Amino acid sequence: MNSVLPKNCKPWVEAGPGKYHYIWYVNQCASIELHKRMGFSFNIIFSVIRNNYFRYGYDEKDMFRFGNIIKKKESKDPEFTQKTINKWKPLEKEFYELCNKIDQTNIKKISDKEFASLYKIFRNTYITEYSIPMMADTMGHFLEVDIEKKLINFLKKKNKEKEYNKIINLLSKPVTTSFLGDEKYELFLIVKDYLEGKDIKKNIKEHSKKWHWIQNNYVRIIILDKKYFFFRVKEHSKNKKEVLNYINNYHSELEKCKKEKEHLMKELEFNKELRLLIKLTEEYTDWQDQRKKANLIAHYYIGLFLKEASKRTKINLQSLEYTTGFELEKILEGKKVNIKEIKQRQKLTGVIFTPKKGNILNFEKAQQLEKEIDSFNKEDIFGDLRGNIANLGKATGKVKIIKSHEDFHKMNKGDILVTSMTRPEFVPVMKKAAAIVTDEGGITCHAAIISRELGIPCIIGTKAATRILKDNDIIEVNANHGTVKKIK
Repeated sequence: MNSVLPKNCKPWVEAGPGKYHYIWYVNQCASIELHKRMGFSFNIIFSVIRNNYFRYGYDEKDMFRFGNIIKKKESKDPEFTQKTINKWKPLEKEFYELCNKIDQTNIKKISDKEFASLYKIFRNTYITEYSIPMMADTMGHFLEVDIEKKLINFLKKKNKEKEYNKIINLLSKPVTTSFLGDEKYELFLIVKDYLEGKDIKKNIKEHSKKWHWIQNNYVRIIILDKKYFFFRVKEHSKNKKEVLNYINNYHSELEKCKKEKEHLMKELEFNKELRLLIKLTEEYTDWQDQRKKANLIAHYYIGLFLKEASKRTKINLQSLEYTTGFELEKILEGKKVNIKEIKQRQKLTGVIFTPKKGNILNFEKAQQLEKEIDSFNKEDIFGDLRGNIANLGKATGKVKIIKSHEDFHKMNKGDILVTSMTRPEFVPVMKKAAAIVTDEGGITCHAAIISRELGIPCIIGTKAATRILKDNDIIEVNANHGTVKKIK
């Protein structure tokens, strides 16, 4: 069979647990919708899903083309990114207003016609909100590669290349709050009240309503209740010092980091291009965090629509979770769709999106796409695995490959967490890890942020750690040099 991906395509792949209906929004928004609104996007987006586990990606050349377009726009207009974010903000507001409206609607009692209309409004509003911030994810990857190349060359001229790891570790730290940091801060304020003997029932109820969605992902919706948050309050209350330290330093540490970065850039006399790259990293990191927040919240509502649609149409939920957004609309309007084909997608789904259209592949072509993604990079790796340093340090331990929550039981204290990429629900197992190694992720990804917070070594972007390493391999993670060495 001929290759499914274009000739000379070098896939840049992300992976994680996922079902197609949730992934469809990513495909649609990163290609067709982004191009519609910004005039540029990826030439090709591809996804493969097997056993509720997805691989999603694009051509690496596309990523560099995309990144250089934005760099050029920023060079001409230093406010380009901020203006784009300001353009998006009303769309974000409209999305959250619609979410509030849905909360106030008893979707079980509205008519089929009203329900179909409400879903269509939600889908279109979410797509409109979600599409422009897809720039942030791409820029995160592009900036990681571009900064490394430019910074190493810059430091060589200063005879400071040996200090690269230390310098990049500081430059990649966030200088703005994150939704995970905000949730923790607000929870710790409740813990403080609990330690002082105050009644926290109302605060727990409000916290649960505001943050119930933080462990959602592309495969399952978890509605965190008051019991969950009260359990966390009680657990954190055992370490009063940590709680008070976080409350007192959460915002001041970000300001301190901002000043340290500026001092470093001034001391090393950073050139205009490097300063631009650092500025863009900070802007797109913050924007990506806002995008992720809306994304996780949207998944909660997508889950509500899918469950109610299943009850109304008598089509099982598993099948609806593999529809596209447009197919679900047709089903709700009583129009015919190929349910047999949709059911087959549960075994294997393969899709190719361009700026003009999306194409769901037949089973044979989906298998071919899966082979092409799997074969890439693996044969090129010999000896030590290498990646980007997210947090300095060194650790040795047993490998545990964690692909989703279903693997969490494998993780023991002191193991090395090896995964494609971490997400908010991974935090409990991350706390057990002696070190973290990921296939994907940029210097401002979730794994990078949490590893710094936990103070454990972390190497990201190895591309193939989950395919090269196996459970119970003994490895040395040297996050001072960005290497992963298999001992036995």
